[in-house]
Amino acid sequence: MIYKNIYLHSPLPTLILDAKGLIIDANPAFKSMAILPEMDFIGTSISNYIANNDNKRLILSQLLTVEIMEGRLDFQAHGGVSVPVMVTPAKTITENGDPAIIFFIHPVSSVSGKDIDITQLENDLRNEKRFSVFGHLAPGIAHNINNPLAVIIGRTQLLKAKNPNIPGLEIIQSQAQSINSIITTLSFKSSHELIQNEVPLNLSDLLNYELDFLQADPFFKHNVEKKLDLNASIPMITGTYSDFSTGLMSIVNFSLDTMLNTDVKTFSVSLYADPQFIYIDISDTGAPIDKQQLATIFSEPPPEKQSKRMGKQPVDLYYASRILHKYGATIDIVKNTEKGKCFQVKIPH
Repeated sequence: MIYKNIYLHSPLPTLILDAKGLIIDANPAFKSMAILPEMDFIGTSISNYIANNDNKRLILSQLLTVEIMEGRLDFQAHGGVSVPVMVTPAKTITENGDPAIIFFIHPVSSVSGKDIDITQLENDLRNEKRFSVFGHLAPGIAHNINNPLAVIIGRTQLLKAKNPNIPGLEIIQSQAQSINSIITTLSFKSSHELIQNEVPLNLSDLLNYELDFLQADPFFKHNVEKKLDLNASIPMITGTYSDFSTGLMSIVNFSLDTMLNTDVKTFSVSLYADPQFIYIDISDTGAPIDKQQLATIFSEPPPEKQSKRMGKQPVDLYYASRILHKYGATIDIVKNTEKGKCFQVKIPH
């Protein structure tokens, strides 16, 4: 779904509806409100929960068609209690390509900060849309760069064959191959992030590409000693690339963030399997997780969800746990000392 990350991470209660007003999904912030009288409201009509008067029905209709950019509705909650909210709609599409509507919901009691929240969400949505467009174009961009790059590599090889004593040709070839590798990684990642269907995945390939992509982070590239043991012969699994990249890289970025102020900066990833599970051990020499954070790290959304190094990159281990859990995976902290930590992700295959 377009804007899926924004929707799931939004601190605002958020609903996804189809064009007829049926509820497709709700984010954790909405579910925590517990304002709807039915526990299982997915698949039911939003109109079932709106005050039954002509004015509110008209507003709901206008919100569903995005004829208005904001409207007040009254949810009929438990015991017939009316809960007034302000709703900001946005158009999106489902994973199947069907049109859908996002409802960002502001309880009226918290409207004082609403304008700031809406502005931030609009900016996030615009940024997400820009990345989505770039993702669609990335393979074509890569092709356009690789064509002249292939000419450069080919010409330097010919020159070297005819004039082996020309200095500097090896450096040109080496740098051209580096550019080719970067373009390949970017093209692979962007095209796979756009696939919303479950497909066969090789987690060794996924981690290799994701960690290569992370070389764009100067801290990771220049300041961190990396020890990678990514067994390419592990069994394939079935899943959505973006789910596993987001879940695993949330752990990686969390781990790297904890090494920002440590003297020793060593980061390790080990990938291996037994007959039932695939294991991913992500280790660091960063600061330990304190007891208060440790108690809720996988059960409650953190106050800070973004990387201290890279801004928009997620470090929400609660969300990472939720994403990976739907594939039967678990995340455990098997080491948490002054000398560093180790997260173990265990995925059935």
